[in-house]
Amino acid sequence: MKNLAITKFNCTAEYSTSDIEKDIPGEQLERLREEITALFSKYGFEYQYGETHFLNKQKYSICNCDKCGHYMIDRATNPAGLNLNDDIQIIIFDGALLNGKLLCEECLPLGHRWSTA
Repeated sequence: MKNLAITKFNCTAEYSTSDIEKDIPGEQLERLREEITALFSKYGFEYQYGETHFLNKQKYSICNCDKCGHYMIDRATNPAGLNLNDDIQIIIFDGALLNGKLLCEECLPLGHRWSTA
């Protein structure tokens, strides 16, 4: 019996609006896809699908956790959060400002509204 191995990789990069307008990310992503396809093939994997989302950090209050550096949404300034698929939710956590520090859901203390601990 054969089993299908499905593996996901997530990566992030920050680009300016000007870079996006010049399609710099598109050019870089195409080269990356070519290299990833060759690397996957080397290990017996087959590249199937790639997807890119551009999210305006200011618009959605996306920042980095002051403790661990993970991307997060400051839910005080963006109470609606993001309505995104699960693949992006594991990259961008909920979070909040606590005692002058922006902390993601994993770094907030137990019992905090946005904590997952």
